[in-house]
Amino acid sequence: MGNRKTVSIAVAVLLALATVAPAAASPGAQTTSRRTLSLEQAKKMASGPRSALFDDDDWATEFISGTVTPDGGLWQDAWVAAIAIHDDGGGWEAAGTGEVASDGTYRIGLWAGPGTYRVAFFDMGNVYEDVYYKDALTPEAGTDVAVAAGQTVTGIDQTLTPLPETMIAGNVYFEGAPPPPPGSVEVVGMQYLYDAEEGAWDWWWVSFNTVKADGSYRLHLRSPGTYRVGFWDYTGAFAEVYYKDAADVESATDVSVDETGTTVAGIDQTMTVVPSKVLAGKNRYATAAAVSREAFPEEFYGTVVLATGENWPDALVASPLAGVSWAPLLLTRKGSLPGETLNEILRLQPFEVVIVGSYDAVSLATEVNLRLLSDVPVVRRLNGRDRYETAALVAHETLARMWEETADGAIVVSGETYADAMAAGPPAVWTGTPILLTRKDTLPAVTARWLKKRKVSETLVVGGTAAVGKGVAAQLPDVTRVGGRNRYGTAVALARHSASEYGMSTQMFGVASGEDFPDGLVAGPLLGWQGRCLLLMRAWQPSGETLSFLGSSEVAGLTFFGGEAALAPWVVDELLDAAGLPPVYGWDDGDWDDF
Repeated sequence: MGNRKTVSIAVAVLLALATVAPAAASPGAQTTSRRTLSLEQAKKMASGPRSALFDDDDWATEFISGTVTPDGGLWQDAWVAAIAIHDDGGGWEAAGTGEVASDGTYRIGLWAGPGTYRVAFFDMGNVYEDVYYKDALTPEAGTDVAVAAGQTVTGIDQTLTPLPETMIAGNVYFEGAPPPPPGSVEVVGMQYLYDAEEGAWDWWWVSFNTVKADGSYRLHLRSPGTYRVGFWDYTGAFAEVYYKDAADVESATDVSVDETGTTVAGIDQTMTVVPSKVLAGKNRYATAAAVSREAFPEEFYGTVVLATGENWPDALVASPLAGVSWAPLLLTRKGSLPGETLNEILRLQPFEVVIVGSYDAVSLATEVNLRLLSDVPVVRRLNGRDRYETAALVAHETLARMWEETADGAIVVSGETYADAMAAGPPAVWTGTPILLTRKDTLPAVTARWLKKRKVSETLVVGGTAAVGKGVAAQLPDVTRVGGRNRYGTAVALARHSASEYGMSTQMFGVASGEDFPDGLVAGPLLGWQGRCLLLMRAWQPSGETLSFLGSSEVAGLTFFGGEAALAPWVVDELLDAAGLPPVYGWDDGDWDDF
């Protein structure tokens, strides 16, 4: 299985890409700089896809690599991005980016192709000074790195110099449930700064770090000043909060840091558990839109993945693609685009829509209407001759969006039923692992070729031998099988496996109907980003496997996906009772009423 990359690193790289040089400001105004990003932009970019920044059709074939050495040998709290920049006459622009690993190595893929570059090293953790290769303080003073077509230039090494330790520090306490896994709660320092480009003042993210296992945190700062501090839990178990006990940054309490080299300690905050909730609409298309709004409350200019809501085979494997693209997964009818879906696309203003499935699943007329009515710049389609080839194409695209050509692992599920693939969606998103389909007794040739070509070394088979036969499993590399007596037991078994093997939540879960596919399908990306697994339930009677699991676990909250037709209120009540949780709100003629 692939390794999950933290949101913090993704944000660090995107922060560094925001701009390279500060814009001119109004006289006397405190302005934003390369390393700052507005609060709203930061949140968008934290959930924003690479496709909003890069052309997914262009594979990098030129690279710059090297080793970064911290002066003093300490990486603690540092989040370093290596950025290739060039000046094409309009100022310095980013042309490639790479993460600096814990061993100091990095590799930058140059999407701009061969050319002459300079390399910047930016620490978003504010532990080390910004520097340009070799030992330059400005891009103009940096040393050129010439890259020929198809070349990887190595040995572009750099030493980082630590900044004076100017910090805000404190402890975070958790109320209502056990603490989330270490590294899942992010602490951000913000300042109210002037954006010359927009001609407006706004709250900007200027420092961030994660809360350690003991609940402590440290925010490194570039300079003294007045700050506000926010706390975000990316598992979704605990509510976003700002020091002291404020719901938003505007009402937060100032933290003043008066001198360079000083630490303001005792900035403590308690985070409270988020209550259970229901995400639903009047139909499956409206439910998908409701899930999208939960994940992306504002327009985000990224990618939308679109699949059929009428038949499951082509749609089954869409979750990992949406997950790595940081994209909502919306549904459509074959022959027409539902109003709920169109309205959500118009609200999101995406850069591209990727249609998953053949013209038998999403017709050409629907695609044409999407292009005409939404004005989306890019509409693409991934479709094979059958569900197995479509799955392989989607798996290829999933790897491409992670800039990978090979895969350590793959998830293999039945292509002849939908339940196991639904449950596999969140772990696939969390780990960045593609989902492939198989017949029960025959491994499709296209699936076997994909596994071999991508050099997959291990596979997770989700489902019992009634779904994926022993003969098929014997043809797969290094198989781990997770299954149960039925689809409900398989979902429970996968939740246990994902918690122990991949670090997914043991406190927060999603719940959807196991008797139909749409609601569980669209839940996959959101749950995967939150590190939560999906449990399944019958519409009119609770599953014994699910009830038993909830009753034996320390559950902090449940998110239910689907309206009353999919999830009967009394069944929801029984699941909440089993978990020891208070009531949520249920579906009644389009409004949510207390059960």
